[in-house]
Amino acid sequence: MVTKESATALSWDPANQLPIDGDHSTIVKFSHSQHDGYRNVLRRLKSMVQSAVRAPIAAELSAETIQNRRIYRDWLKATDPLSEYMRNLRNKAKGTCGWVFQTKAFQEFIKPTISSGERTNLWIKGKPGAGKSVLSAAILEHLSSTAGLDNFTDGTILYFFFRNGDYTTSKASEMIASLIDQILVAKVDNSTVNKLVAHAMSHYEKEKTETCRSIAKLWTIFVEMVNLYPKKILVVLDALDECDDRADILDFLITSNHAVVQFLVTSRPDEDIIEKFNKPNMSCFQALGMAVDEDIRSVVLTAIDDDPRLSKFKTIIVETIDEKSEGMFRYAALLLEELRRSTGRNALKLLKRMPKGLSGMYERIIVNIPEHKWPLVKLVLLSIALAVRPLTVNEAAYMLAVGGDLHDEGCELDSNSEDAVLNPEDADEDDDFDPENFILDTGDSIVQMCAPLVEINSQNELRFTHLSVKDFILQSPHGCGVKNQHDHIRIKRLFIETTILSIFTTCKTKTRDSQFT
Repeated sequence: MVTKESATALSWDPANQLPIDGDHSTIVKFSHSQHDGYRNVLRRLKSMVQSAVRAPIAAELSAETIQNRRIYRDWLKATDPLSEYMRNLRNKAKGTCGWVFQTKAFQEFIKPTISSGERTNLWIKGKPGAGKSVLSAAILEHLSSTAGLDNFTDGTILYFFFRNGDYTTSKASEMIASLIDQILVAKVDNSTVNKLVAHAMSHYEKEKTETCRSIAKLWTIFVEMVNLYPKKILVVLDALDECDDRADILDFLITSNHAVVQFLVTSRPDEDIIEKFNKPNMSCFQALGMAVDEDIRSVVLTAIDDDPRLSKFKTIIVETIDEKSEGMFRYAALLLEELRRSTGRNALKLLKRMPKGLSGMYERIIVNIPEHKWPLVKLVLLSIALAVRPLTVNEAAYMLAVGGDLHDEGCELDSNSEDAVLNPEDADEDDDFDPENFILDTGDSIVQMCAPLVEINSQNELRFTHLSVKDFILQSPHGCGVKNQHDHIRIKRLFIETTILSIFTTCKTKTRDSQFT
């Protein structure tokens, strides 16, 4: 359900969120007392009443504290992870992810001997496309709404979802800032809030003129706040492998020794992460591999039952995915999407020809892109993959206009020259590029052209739908052919040209519009 900000009071802490599968009417009406939604709501209400009865008389939250907290949070400009949490939770199929709660590793993690200073951290590792982010969202939901977790009733959950392709979700500094912000608004007694805000403001007075976040300074603030915090804290960090600058964070995680804080981290089993988390006498992370085959089968069966066109092929679809998905939810999703688009085609032949593994599926997608569209699709994919910051829709539109115009004039990207971006032997040298003469692509048209590999984030920037797409583009011999530094030079120069053109055209438009105001 999407709500207006003015009509809701959304909190950082997932413990304050209780997702219900229903619309505006059924969200507060349950068919029977055993309904999952009814039981979760009742359990939460009872917990709130018990907490209120046990709570001591709180100290007043001073006006100065309220104002200073607002000042500090405005300066911090932390990323709100709630939208990523809710997005991944919506992608969770009913009946999935339950396997993790039955594992010995998770049970030991959630019930540590905190009083003696002993604690365990949990590292859940899985291959690309295995559903790690959905699992993280399911764990957060489980911790905040499931019975039997009395040991965490009085604790606080902090969390962050890393996501490659967006500055606000791919930097270590953004993650730490978000955790600090969540502590400042967490449910805790007012006396503690006063102390936390005062401590934050002491750092603010020293660093308020700084324009660049310092990972080390932010981590110091976080640790100091943890030491002031009276409750247990559990931190869930999803997709650590998608953090662009994770080296420092890995060092902080394995050397942190706070009895009141536990970390649950999900990631791919990348070499640097394996090295840190398996370091003798240093790391206190217990590793847990993902077991998702049954969940994938459950998701596939549900999708087939929801689409009558696919129901008669249920057996062969399930067998194909079991054989070829290699434990990747994303493979199953792409295969099902391919089937839904294949109206009028022989489904049995299509399934038989499906490649094995995620790379094979991406190769199939690229091979099926119409030949006349491929040069521009390749330009977009390479630009997103090689750009040092996310590519805006506006920049991509101008890049496609420049690239498309040159392609129409018979110009080709010259991969044999370091000095030339283009080889316009057949183009008219006097024909200058004028954006006024072009119908520029929209974000929707770019996404449609590159589907299902590209999407638009909340900042109106292009990014890959999954990090595995970027891996394929840059590493696979069947990707976009980024074979040497010449490819990087061509894309960088074309990017510079179109960025300047985009800025110039925007300024020109503003100047023209100002004449009529």
